[in-house]
Amino acid sequence: MYKIAAEISHNKEKVKEYYLNVFDKMRPFMENKQIMGVQVTPEPVIRKYEKGKPIVITKFDPEDTSDHKNFFYYPDKHYVDFHLIHGHTTDVIPIDIDPNNVSKAKALQVAKMAKNLIKPIAKDVMIVDSGGRGYHVWAKLPKPMPTRVAKHLAESRVKPLLKLPYTTDEPPEEGEIRVDLSTFHPGGSIRIPYSINFKTGKPSKIIE
Repeated sequence: MYKIAAEISHNKEKVKEYYLNVFDKMRPFMENKQIMGVQVTPEPVIRKYEKGKPIVITKFDPEDTSDHKNFFYYPDKHYVDFHLIHGHTTDVIPIDIDPNNVSKAKALQVAKMAKNLIKPIAKDVMIVDSGGRGYHVWAKLPKPMPTRVAKHLAESRVKPLLKLPYTTDEPPEEGEIRVDLSTFHPGGSIRIPYSINFKTGKPSKIIE
């Protein structure tokens, strides 16, 4: 399993303190939506269910750690990393920019190109440092649409990126950057901005 590298991940009190400071920024991305969490027990375990039910966050009360519908139940149980699970409809398009032994600066250039390509169909677009080796481009749609339709639309918009000699839509070989929409489907997931990357211990963050 993955080694938890940073103190913020393996120290539950630091995880709780971190989320106390950023939960308001995370709230718009996760409230009333199905969530996947990574719980350190002590090794990371991916969980889509808690107490036999899908994880759906409806409350954000720092004083309540007993209600599994409340966000603060999860850091208290040493959940470290939170991902949005895509449903059959979506109001966001996520694009994963995943470099393999390529500088983050070059990966950021590709993320900015993806942002510009998806912008004409979006209400808003942001670039998020994933907390790992790459970036996520989040496009907020003007209104919800079927997830599979949104994926097809996104694939057609970013197709020009794949003409670059160092980009691919397959698992990237060394020196390549993957423009990845493979997890954008009902049941797939993407890390929520400001969530801690459980592999690195570094929080993801919106950079522009």
